[in-house]
Amino acid sequence: MDVSIIIVNYNTKQLLKNCLQSIYAKTKDVSFEVIVSDNGSVDGSVEMLRKDFTQVKLVENKANLGFGAGNNRGLAVAKGKYVFYLNSDTVLLNNAIKCFFDYFEQNGEKESIGALGANLLNENMQTIHSYGKFITKKLFIDELAHTLYGITKLTILSLLFKKNKTKTYFDSIRQFYIGEVDYITGADLFVRNDENAKFDERYFMYVEEVDLQYNLAKLGKKRLLIGGPLIQHFQGSSSKKIQDLIHIQGSFSHIYNNVSRTYFLQKNNCDFMSLLFIRLLIVLIWLNPFIVKSTAGHIRELFAADNSRARKAKPSFDIYIISSVNDLDNIERNVSFIKKNIKANDIYVVTKKVGAAVKKSLPMCTFIDENSIIKGLDFDSVREELAKYSPVSKNTGWYFQQFLKYACAYICKNPYYLVWDADTIPLRNIDFFDKKGRPFFNLKREYVDYYFYTIKNLFGYDKKTKESFISEHMLFDRDIVKEMCQSIAAGDSFPKKLFWKKILNASFDFARCHESAQRNFSEYETYGVYCDYKYPKRYAKRKLATLRYGSEYLGDNPSAEVFEWAAKDFDTISFERYEKNKKVDCIIQKTKDPIIRRKKSFRGLLLKYQRCYKNQLRLALFTFNKKKIKDLQKSQNYFKYDYVFGTKLDYNPLRSYFAGVKQKHLLWLKNNLIFMSIYKNLKNIYKILTGQYL
Repeated sequence: MDVSIIIVNYNTKQLLKNCLQSIYAKTKDVSFEVIVSDNGSVDGSVEMLRKDFTQVKLVENKANLGFGAGNNRGLAVAKGKYVFYLNSDTVLLNNAIKCFFDYFEQNGEKESIGALGANLLNENMQTIHSYGKFITKKLFIDELAHTLYGITKLTILSLLFKKNKTKTYFDSIRQFYIGEVDYITGADLFVRNDENAKFDERYFMYVEEVDLQYNLAKLGKKRLLIGGPLIQHFQGSSSKKIQDLIHIQGSFSHIYNNVSRTYFLQKNNCDFMSLLFIRLLIVLIWLNPFIVKSTAGHIRELFAADNSRARKAKPSFDIYIISSVNDLDNIERNVSFIKKNIKANDIYVVTKKVGAAVKKSLPMCTFIDENSIIKGLDFDSVREELAKYSPVSKNTGWYFQQFLKYACAYICKNPYYLVWDADTIPLRNIDFFDKKGRPFFNLKREYVDYYFYTIKNLFGYDKKTKESFISEHMLFDRDIVKEMCQSIAAGDSFPKKLFWKKILNASFDFARCHESAQRNFSEYETYGVYCDYKYPKRYAKRKLATLRYGSEYLGDNPSAEVFEWAAKDFDTISFERYEKNKKVDCIIQKTKDPIIRRKKSFRGLLLKYQRCYKNQLRLALFTFNKKKIKDLQKSQNYFKYDYVFGTKLDYNPLRSYFAGVKQKHLLWLKNNLIFMSIYKNLKNIYKILTGQYL
């Protein structure tokens, strides 16, 4: 065997797949083996390797051992004369391994070569950080002092002028170079398979390759960059702006990088006072006001990793977007935000069969035919079943989409899957698990009593949490969804076999006495209540800053600047399409004005509009202006669901009791014309007195 290619993988499924495909496509005329050392990935990487790359030698580690230890596990089973340490986020553009092998064979002994590497390229084919100088106390102190000076200066300027000035800072070496260097980056490191190829496992991550090549240098072995190999590294670009430096310095990776470099100096006999001064500079950088908030969490994470030598990864999940054909035009915009702000594996769009042109417009998504997920669950079947209970056929799609969200559990490969509404945009990074690894429920103010009649019929459960589980997205536990669906299908209350048919039966069991109740089931509310009773500690609960009626306040196609401005106040914005809702032109025009955006927040504008609306409604009620009351009532739902407009919940146990009494006697009232006219007049008076118009 000529070469053993060792790749350490930790939750980089798609990157790893691209890397392996390039290796097998480009490598010729040299015998090689590929060894993947997996550090406890939970994103389906191991399953992908077993299915698509059976020729790969897989080493499964039970936890995240770090870069050096992971490579050493692969080295233990390597049979090649040479070892090529390769990052999973790289792609070979030519027969790079053959280039390295030939050069080492021809020149290794006479030039006393210890390691080979190449000039790495980014996605734009530009040279990026590929080599560097050994860490010395002078270089390290210079870099830390320069960084501290830049951030301190920015802090003072921001406090005085409220502006972020940009300035370049110490940058990694990124010029194209061929010849001897101090060290080659660990992204592509070609060495002889002997005792000098092993990493020091006391480094959890970063500086391992520097330490290895420092030992080679002490043995008189050269480290060379050669021409010929072409390798892309997709995470190798470095930033030059001081604002980006703030983000970098506060990140977990940079904190550990500094710790590893300090350990390197300590290991190589750096004096005590210099080490003390270096640690002081690092602490001063971390305690800067711009990054102190994030630093505290990262330091805790740092020490947890340092003590256990393995950090527990949060579960991975795929995203399923259930969409009608009419909403596909908005998905392209929304998916770009989803990819940016949600860390997920793959994105699936569940809709009707679409043509190649639609699929081409959304290359980041995989399309699934909505009628093929579960046998017996398709649009026509739902329409036929719904016709037995309701003459309103337009609700078929509404029910069908809710059933599909449960059906995704039967095709999902991960323990969790996120259902994301097609009309919703995530404006900020959203985490879906708390520090204990529990998934989040997002709570809202909404309450629809019909939904709980259905839940009562299905499980016998009453409302337990005062808030609502209805949201623009939900992270489902695959196994709980399957259990719930089986529980519904196996229930004795209804004779039918398929879970969705029993849901329809339960939904319309009470609705026969209320002809306006046509949408009587909520997939999110039902799942939330089920978990509340069966698994009360499985989920954590939170409230996100959301806005449901985005198109009413921002228009249908806001600019990127408007989205960036709105992201300061909201986590998500939805663009629901309702014919009854009218656009608020006065707000839309203001959001387009950059001067107003600089002076006011989006939330502030909305709250001001809400106050004006309530004052107008009170005036209309006082003057008995029925037309004005009716027009204003249409805008009432705008303020009903989002916490930005208040914290008062729709749910009230006393009102819920009277609503139940009302349902029982409503049919009798409607069949008695004598009482009907009295009821109609009293209804409006009752709403005014109880404040329902407000």
